Amino acid sequence: MNSMQSPCVLIPSFKPSESLIYVVSQLKSLGLQDIIIVNDGSGEEFDFIFDQLQQMEVVIINHPVNLGKGAALKTGFLFFLSNFKNKTGIITADADGQHAPEDIFRLSGEFSRSHSSFILGCRSFDKAIPFRSKIGNKLTLHISNLLIGLKITDTQTGLRAIPKALLPELLKIKSNGYEYEMDMLIRVHQKNTRIKEIAIKTIYDDGNSSSHFNPIIDSLRIYFVLFRFSLKSLASQVIDTLVFLIVMKFTDAIFLSTVISRCVAGFFNFKISKRYVFHSIDPEAPEVIKYVLSVITLMLISYGFVTYLVVVPGFSVLPAKIISESLLFILSFSVQRIFVFAKQRSTNNE
Repeated sequence: MNSMQSPCVLIPSFKPSESLIYVVSQLKSLGLQDIIIVNDGSGEEFDFIFDQLQQMEVVIINHPVNLGKGAALKTGFLFFLSNFKNKTGIITADADGQHAPEDIFRLSGEFSRSHSSFILGCRSFDKAIPFRSKIGNKLTLHISNLLIGLKITDTQTGLRAIPKALLPELLKIKSNGYEYEMDMLIRVHQKNTRIKEIAIKTIYDDGNSSSHFNPIIDSLRIYFVLFRFSLKSLASQVIDTLVFLIVMKFTDAIFLSTVISRCVAGFFNFKISKRYVFHSIDPEAPEVIKYVLSVITLMLISYGFVTYLVVVPGFSVLPAKIISESLLFILSFSVQRIFVFAKQRSTNNE
């Protein structure tokens, strides 16, 4: 592979095992010569590993203290942009031995043929894998698909080929831990970048004991990224309910209260959703028309359900409204994502 065309390889590393030396030597033998390793505050006891790597003509960047995987990736991105101006992109890989050198090389080859795409090396979760690695993965897939429309098979893979043009945008992300990789996927999706997937081996030596991923704390951080993404949309539901209750207090009319609250909340929701939630850059007029149609439809559904809860089971208006809006929240979000602010995105699987 031509070194001018092949991407750099970036490996964020915290307290690595000696298997990292083997991986790097194999990558070198396969022709991937430009390798950046960020020592994320591993400590003096691991200096012998990084010394050996440096003798293999690998770039070593040291963090004096552990700053997190996201911070290590951003350090590598900055170094790459400053020192490899002739390269079209960079490949990130994990230091815990989960990525076979031949898979990293194969991803590099795919990226050389399609260097404007964001490419993921995706593992298979059909076989028996350690519980700490399995926990939350399928849940993360379902949540990210529901809230974001991100249809990929492995949201937590660290093997990624990233076009150079995306790196300045990825450097703006504030998170620094494992959640950075989920933030990265969201940002790539928002930029309407083509996402491709290629299948890679699923490797878990010794139960993946060398991984520093905390299955509880780090999973919660990843989920917070997903729910933060929809939080702004939830705010409009709060406005809707407050306006509904105020109008209801003075009119005692469910339908009128529903119409006025939808109109007030609708304006807020459209502006926030377009700019901050779905990051749409499409013309506003067609989206307004589709949004109004969706608001009218959901308003009628809400009115009918609130009326039913008040008349049949005998709920008071406030709990009826809260129940109705809670059930309609996911539906409303999905309608906006799929119908109102829909974008043409492509995800190719190999």
